Amino acid sequence: ACQVPLKVMQTAFETLDLLAAMIEKGNQNSVTDAGVGVLCVKTAVRGAYFNVLVNAKDLKDRTFAENLIAEAKTLLAKNHAQADELIAKVGNSNRNLFEYELQMDLIGKAIKQTRLERNLTQEQLGKLK
Repeated sequence: ACQVPLKVMQTAFETLDLLAAMIEKGNQNSVTDAGVGVLCVKTAVRGAYFNVLVNAKDLKDRTFAENLIAEAKTLLAKNHAQADELIAKVGNSNRNLFEYELQMDLIGKAIKQTRLERNLTQEQLGKLK
């Protein structure tokens, strides 16, 4: 009864490597989606941990139960530490640079549109004070 939720913990934890790749190397437009995925994994691992604890209390072999609980507790701590590191990267400098470049592009397009609407050349625009 404890081994199934422990396996859920392990399986969910293993997905953090994929989510890390998405955050670090994936499309920056979807980095927050990967961040949400990390939060889901963190929650799934904690939920399965609770199931290990609940199921372990009924095991007759207390040594086996305590070993499962210790393994689950170690995995929980490892999962939460790695998940927190990934969440911290969601707002990293790459994402901030991407957002800055996007804002500059939007500002540039707004300036160009205004210049064209007012029939100004780029030189005339540059001389405006």
